[in-house]
Amino acid sequence: MKIAKLQHPYSEVISIFADKYSDGRVPSNIQIADEDEAYAMYGADRRAVAVGFIRGWAANWDDKCLGIIVHPEYRGRDYGSLMLHVLETVARDRGEKRLRLHVDPNNHSARKLYEKNFWYPYGRRDDGEIIMFKTLERKKKWTHI
Repeated sequence: MKIAKLQHPYSEVISIFADKYSDGRVPSNIQIADEDEAYAMYGADRRAVAVGFIRGWAANWDDKCLGIIVHPEYRGRDYGSLMLHVLETVARDRGEKRLRLHVDPNNHSARKLYEKNFWYPYGRRDDGEIIMFKTLERKKKWTHI
């Protein structure tokens, strides 16, 4: 498994992947700016297994917004958890304390994935999507005694 940071413009990679694999849950016309981050996970056959992104740095959002798409053939095998971990680490390294995401209330497998990874529901958007948040814990530094 290889994880690579995508170079801008991300929209081509994400829109192609979203059109094919997101079941309409992540819009293919999603806007990702230069300052935002996007990653792809590739299998041994060099096919993209998942893509993920964090948006909101360019717009200076208080809580940056995360999104992931996992190829249907690879769902249920912890690739979603791995992509979440990568994106959470990137955000933590950039000084973020909390992230948010939006999920369709009928996307039970995605909701289960997020809850398994300690994302918590907060409310709903006007379009009915569930807003979830995760507080990013700071990694403890070891000191020698």
